[in-house]
Amino acid sequence: MNLSYHRDDILNCAQLSPILEVSAYPKPGNVHRTSDYQDTRFEHFLVSAVVIRKSINGLCNNIQNLKGEKLDYSRIRLGRHILTAVKQTKKWQSGGNTNLGAILLLIPLCAASCLLLSKDSKDWEDLRFDLDSIIKGTTYKDTLDLYKAIEIANPGGLGKVDEFDVKNEQSMEKIRESNANLYEIFELTKDRDSIAKEWVSRFKITFEIGLPYFQDIFQKSHDINITIVNTFLKIVSEVPDTLIIRKHGKKVADQYSKKAKTILERGGLLETEGRELLIDWDKKISDLDQKVNPGTTADLTISTIFAGLLSGIRF
Repeated sequence: MNLSYHRDDILNCAQLSPILEVSAYPKPGNVHRTSDYQDTRFEHFLVSAVVIRKSINGLCNNIQNLKGEKLDYSRIRLGRHILTAVKQTKKWQSGGNTNLGAILLLIPLCAASCLLLSKDSKDWEDLRFDLDSIIKGTTYKDTLDLYKAIEIANPGGLGKVDEFDVKNEQSMEKIRESNANLYEIFELTKDRDSIAKEWVSRFKITFEIGLPYFQDIFQKSHDINITIVNTFLKIVSEVPDTLIIRKHGKKVADQYSKKAKTILERGGLLETEGRELLIDWDKKISDLDQKVNPGTTADLTISTIFAGLLSGIRF
């Protein structure tokens, strides 16, 4: 598919995708327009989506200012722009970590989209090629900025890894010594985190599971809420949520995926039976003291919406 977009479209897509994702309902276990957490509200997510514009704008400026026939991808500084987005989010809202996962997906997507502006050919394969090149072209400086961003965002459910653990004070020095870039860091955690897996697979879930389904459902329904919720169900039915796995175990994550698949087989929001099952499931999870939060799936839904909007979908 040939892509046609402008710089402002990239900025708009980056802000609209998290706004539309959090507004879509019902998505059992997620914050949405009719469901808040005790300390994190729907409005916190709206604010977070708006204030990342400064980071995305700076990223596009940086890419457009890069000169020379052979592009030095390390000068894009993905890590710096991730850190800026996290700092802006922290400055403007007090609901905790509302968008670290989304930022980790949107920043490289926006970078590749901005880079593609200067090229005659614009299709998804071109964008994914640039995405891979940008990620592999990062340096240890980007990794250090990422770790600073994670420290500020303070996400739950990180767990512990053997090498370069975020909570290990010696990790920063080891990163410098080994010149570990972002691709190498995410390669280490790809089997326990779907966002990391996106970084090392040219965003396979986004472009091979999420986007085709998103486009198909929108063509059938012409309803953005139905499209987003059903896409959410599609992604989690095929890719068990890694945040749920880390917090509650694989059995709980598999049960969630199985339930999503069952509802999707009954049409999801497209059909009355699926809609009723989904509303009931959302209410049951909302009433739990310890909610099961498919937060990684929400982030993957955001990256899918970004791609859908960039492809020209309007409603």
